[in-house]
Amino acid sequence: MRNNSAIVFCRQCSIKFDALELLSETAIDEANNNIQAVVLPWEQPSRKSYWLLATLINSLLLLAQLVSFEGNAVAQNIRFRPGLERACQLFGCQLPNYKNADELIIKGALIPSNGHYNFTAAITNQAAFAQHYPNIKLTLLGYNGSPFAYRIFYPQEYAAEMMTTNALINAGATLAINLDIAATKNHISGYTFDTLN
Repeated sequence: MRNNSAIVFCRQCSIKFDALELLSETAIDEANNNIQAVVLPWEQPSRKSYWLLATLINSLLLLAQLVSFEGNAVAQNIRFRPGLERACQLFGCQLPNYKNADELIIKGALIPSNGHYNFTAAITNQAAFAQHYPNIKLTLLGYNGSPFAYRIFYPQEYAAEMMTTNALINAGATLAINLDIAATKNHISGYTFDTLN
């Protein structure tokens, strides 16, 4: 039965250990080497690799959440989009199509023609990126300037012959359209065009 008098308490680290295990009758240098060879519980190597792995996993989870919740907004930002397009070329991913109706400029005219109206317009994509064909809202105005009718034209209606599954207006390109519209009962004194995404 071991005598408990060999248990020593360290006041600095507040740990009890068996002093007899570290006693030796050999030379001091050899005893010091033996002491250094013994790995005490508080001298265990730190687990930095586990912390690095956990940090990496948490960083990837955070990135996945950002992409999930804010990915579309970031992809529409003109400052980040060129870099994202280059990254997608490397990794083989697909960005959502760029959408900004404010960068689609429409100029047109509504001209009476043989009992109906002829609607001609040119849509120019002033964005630095290709965009889908927009929806076009034509609003008809009465004498007092207030709207009395409107219609939204979809790409399938005004560009059916040019439509494909993923029809885009390239950056800087202009699309010309020409439509016939039935005459209205009210007299048209003005009109407005708007592009919608």
